Amino acid sequence: MKSRFAFNVALWFLIKILLLPVLFLLCFLSISILGFMHLEHISFIDALFWLVNRSAIANAQIQSITKIFSVFVTLGIYFSGIWIVERFFRSFFKGEGKGVWLKMKNQLRLEKLENHLIICGYGQVGRTVVENLTENKIPFVVIENDESLVKSLLEEGKLVINGDARRRGVLLQAQIIKAKGILVLIDNDPDNLYITITAKNLNPEVRIITRVGKSRYLRVVRSAGADEVIIPEDEAGKIIAKKAIGFIEETYNK
Repeated sequence: MKSRFAFNVALWFLIKILLLPVLFLLCFLSISILGFMHLEHISFIDALFWLVNRSAIANAQIQSITKIFSVFVTLGIYFSGIWIVERFFRSFFKGEGKGVWLKMKNQLRLEKLENHLIICGYGQVGRTVVENLTENKIPFVVIENDESLVKSLLEEGKLVINGDARRRGVLLQAQIIKAKGILVLIDNDPDNLYITITAKNLNPEVRIITRVGKSRYLRVVRSAGADEVIIPEDEAGKIIAKKAIGFIEETYNK
């Protein structure tokens, strides 16, 4: 699975960046063969042999125009090779090539995941969770459908999947079967409910923490299989209230 993915990504990358120069080279070689055939009235096989064996031309009795044409062919092949090499290295070490390499590396690391956490959504809550998990060196993978956020996570070296966490295939790609837990943190209660149900169906043993925005979803999300249901605003309100009470108590104790 991982080797096939890596091969497909590498093949797609090579085709995309090298298609134009390679097509140009093939067209140039075809014209060169036809040129030798026309100028010296030789067969296709002989012209092809001249093309791959440059010393054969030097040993043949040919016209001056053919010699000039041969120099043109040699220069064309030389500069086509430079174009291919330059395009490959420029694309690989800069811009898109770097992104392809990061995606390949990301996928290979995904295949080795186990006893990890899956984080669905990289909004404000998800970002805070990621920072804390990173500090505590806990393995995780983020599922996010915003390509700009995915690119940023890849560049930071975080494991990430660009996809919709509601889809079974995406959760399976995140190794839901081998995961320790899943944190459903998308800012959409119906979506979070659906993800909770899907995750529990795929792995009944996985621990689930689900975020909801409205209290009316608390009971239904718990019944869907969530071990913990969190309303971030309520939790923040409790923390703020606790601190405020502390201020008042300090005042009275003085």
